[in-house]
Amino acid sequence: MNIRIKIPDKMINNQPYTIREYKIFRLHKDSATNQATVDILDPVFNSSTNELTFKSDKFSIYVLTYKDTYYYMSSLPQGLRIFAANVISHDLYLKGEYSRALGICDAALFSCKEIYPVGMIYLYCVTAMCEISLKNQAEAEKAILTAWKLAVKDELIEPFIELHGLLQGLLESCIRKENPEMYRKISDAVITFSRGWMAVHNPASDNPVTDALTTMEFSIAMLACRDWSNREIAEHIGVSLNTVKHYLTDIFNKLHVKKRDELKNFVLK
Repeated sequence: MNIRIKIPDKMINNQPYTIREYKIFRLHKDSATNQATVDILDPVFNSSTNELTFKSDKFSIYVLTYKDTYYYMSSLPQGLRIFAANVISHDLYLKGEYSRALGICDAALFSCKEIYPVGMIYLYCVTAMCEISLKNQAEAEKAILTAWKLAVKDELIEPFIELHGLLQGLLESCIRKENPEMYRKISDAVITFSRGWMAVHNPASDNPVTDALTTMEFSIAMLACRDWSNREIAEHIGVSLNTVKHYLTDIFNKLHVKKRDELKNFVLK
């Protein structure tokens, strides 16, 4: 069957679209494996009717994505603008553009006249992700503790569960000893969340992520494959050098690898 999606001629602020890069993601359950599956479809854009057309033989959930996020920013209410800034900064982080991502986070946070806890928690988490990737440990810890202060009263722990791996040991270094009960809660939820995420991500990706590691092992593997020495990892997470060595031995055995560089094939990018 053919499916058509009508694209608005102008955006909310009455400015015409200047970028036409659309993708259609189809989310459905594979009847053979009973697993969640994501397909990427190639739509055809008709500029005369402003319609996207694509073929599909399944009744599914369809997600339309496009690269016009920047153009929407000024038209959004402040609270939604925080979420839009999170989308943009996270995308820049994934591209390795850490300084630009930090600039987006800082600008969005400085512009806030009110507290928007969930959106701000995500922005501070992205800030921490960028800073730790640049090995600015003090700044990363400052950002994650600011996020935690916003979250802990109402137990808004979902962002930390979702971003655990990308936070590269910051929860282990900042939260594990100070609040062991909440850390255990996050750690248990990370396992549940990540297994579901991997079921969707891995079949559709050329870079599957391992589900064989504990949360602590995953954090250490993330750091080890990013050129952190054993001593740096130990000081960052707050464990002994021998403990890090034992963890790495277990990680290598579980993943059947011999070198740190090989860990990149099993963790988040």
